[in-house]
Amino acid sequence: MTRPARSPPPTPPELDALVDGLYRYALALGQHPAAAEDAVQEVLLRACRNRGPWDPPYLAAAVRNQIIDTHRADTRRKNREQASTRPPASDPAWEPDDAMQNALAALRREEREALFLSVVDGWTASQIAKLTHKPRGTVLSLLHRAKAKLRQRLDTPAPTASHD
Repeated sequence: MTRPARSPPPTPPELDALVDGLYRYALALGQHPAAAEDAVQEVLLRACRNRGPWDPPYLAAAVRNQIIDTHRADTRRKNREQASTRPPASDPAWEPDDAMQNALAALRREEREALFLSVVDGWTASQIAKLTHKPRGTVLSLLHRAKAKLRQRLDTPAPTASHD
């Protein structure tokens, strides 16, 4: 994604909405509130230092990249420390409390990301494809599989097309 031109900083209400949207997105990607907060804070700090850009899709891509970079750095650090081969214990602060959270947690990260952007933020498959650097058809497949898995785990029937 190319860097958009500089624009004036958002007003306080616009900034609140921007921060909330970026945090929800980061949370959907990382599932850990502290990591989501850190990623959003780092991206917005860089935007403040550089005086922009304040374009929401650009900032969403920056948050996604920040989460990926942080994950890679953590992985390298863990490998250097040669920690135990057991997977790290899950964050005790985050425990799914209902069937939907359990079903969402069972999705692959790519499926959860595409589903979040489509359902929560209302992005089109083309917009998601551009953000994630995946073909549009792949995004459509991710969405289809994610919805099918949710239906299966929640025992809900697939919606039927109305021919009225």
